[in-house]
Amino acid sequence: MSFSNEDRILELLGKKLSGNITLPERLELSELIKNEPHKERLGNIVEEFFLNKRIFDIDQLPVSSKQRVYSAVLDKISKKDPQAKKEKTFSLYKIGAAAAVILFVSLLFLFNRKDGAVPVKTHPITASTKKGGKSNLVLPDGTKVWLNNDTRITYDESFGKKDRSVTLVGEAYFEVTHDATRPFLVHTEQADVKVLGTTFNVRSYMNEPIFETSLVTGKVEVTMKNKTHKKIELVPNEKLTIVNNNPNASVATATEPKIKNEENFSLMQVQPLSVQNNTVIETSWINDQLAFHNKSLEDIAKDLERAFNIQVIFRNKEVMKYRFTGIYDNSDLGKIMRIMKLSNPFEYHITGDRLIIE
Repeated sequence: MSFSNEDRILELLGKKLSGNITLPERLELSELIKNEPHKERLGNIVEEFFLNKRIFDIDQLPVSSKQRVYSAVLDKISKKDPQAKKEKTFSLYKIGAAAAVILFVSLLFLFNRKDGAVPVKTHPITASTKKGGKSNLVLPDGTKVWLNNDTRITYDESFGKKDRSVTLVGEAYFEVTHDATRPFLVHTEQADVKVLGTTFNVRSYMNEPIFETSLVTGKVEVTMKNKTHKKIELVPNEKLTIVNNNPNASVATATEPKIKNEENFSLMQVQPLSVQNNTVIETSWINDQLAFHNKSLEDIAKDLERAFNIQVIFRNKEVMKYRFTGIYDNSDLGKIMRIMKLSNPFEYHITGDRLIIE
């Protein structure tokens, strides 16, 4: 292994230990050490030593205490990892020196932190639903969350202590507990949503080109991932739709969109929520309803697949373009199809877990 690669491993191990490593850097570190088992053992030993603070109090340790750190780590490695003594290409002296470097890099990152605090390792908590299932939960701050079909939400176990941040894949409805000092953040693949105390819906499925957030009460601020300087604020009864620059995307044309044809997006629009018979289409799913407003059968099929855990097969491509508006009970697939067929005739049959449309 080249000298530059070895230096890079030590740097990345130090950043990992201090809690300043990014996801790409984690992947890079894994790739670099996969064929260097002694480096991986080194990182594990130093990490245990560092986090347990067995030799010193990290908060009080001056960066200049090189010899003390070196001796302590060298002694620990000789006791903890006798295999290191047998390595021909990486001696105990080198391991000890490398360990000291890792510790110093870690400490430098720690002392350069604005708050001067030692980061505490935390673990993500995930709640999810499968196709055909919904769920709800209450976050540690009291925020209520409803999860639609095939949805995953992830947050850190330290949620609410310093910040309130969740990552969403799928669709969820939030009733956020107000906290002026800690905004509530929803991260998705295409955009981030920031609120204080608000009721809103976010839809961002991985296999769909559309991101949508609908505001019921309060106020939200949306930041696009590829244009962090672009912030869009919504007021109650508005929704923001972002459509990826995808020629296969199917979306109804908005009336007087405020913003359109942004870079990397075919359409970004703000428009009123869709209301039919006193029902808000965008949030009707939390009441176990399927509601559509001028939506193509191709896109409706994706909702049916998630709602009933089925596969939809089109034998007639023209039918995919048919558009429907209506509110349907979410419990009976056959009934939904019979009602839809009345407004726009097509043939279908249900066999097991497959819906075939002809």
